[in-house]
Amino acid sequence: MEVSEVTIRLPDGIHGIAQLARAEGFRHIDRLIADFESGKNRFDKPGEVLLAVHDKEELVAIGGINTYSEEARIRRVYVVPLLRRTGVGRLLMAKLEEHAQRAGFTDLQLLTDTESGAKFYDSLGFKEVKNEEHVTHRKRLA
Repeated sequence: MEVSEVTIRLPDGIHGIAQLARAEGFRHIDRLIADFESGKNRFDKPGEVLLAVHDKEELVAIGGINTYSEEARIRRVYVVPLLRRTGVGRLLMAKLEEHAQRAGFTDLQLLTDTESGAKFYDSLGFKEVKNEEHVTHRKRLA
């Protein structure tokens, strides 16, 4: 698996990933594409990053970090269904955490609306957050 930073254009295969996500009822990859292409969110502010994971030439996962005031927020994470529970998501999250630490962040936050997502983030050391709008999990970085 190869992890690379997305900068100038979205990776080949992003529309296939969006189609898979849509089939599962998720629209966040469609929003990623629309926001990136319009310039609304290109993950290019200080501390931000968008990472793509490829298996050979095939895009298999994507996810990024946006900044909100002083906080880093995990955004738009998606792993193709056939490669879930194989370590791809953990690899992507480890790279995102490394980036956040290098950028000087001490905390990561995120929003997930699925039980499987919550279990995944719990397994990575994120703690569930109650009664906070738009945040379900937070992790303190070492």
